[in-house]
Amino acid sequence: MEYGAGEEDQIKRQCVPRRGRPEDVAALVAFLVGPSASFITGQSVHVDDGWLLHLDANKQGDRPK
Repeated sequence: MEYGAGEEDQIKRQCVPRRGRPEDVAALVAFLVGPSASFITGQSVHVDDGWLLHLDANKQGDRPK
């Protein structure tokens, strides 16, 4: 699969340098429906390799190195 230059650059800057896969989301879902997550309520969980945090840091001028 070929990626555009912008997407390829984004992937290189991620903590885990690869595209997300359905299995990444499935692992979270499996945890949330299991007994270990029985006390977790009303949360937003981002399965995005920290990309949302990366964007927030860029807005504040604290770009991670």
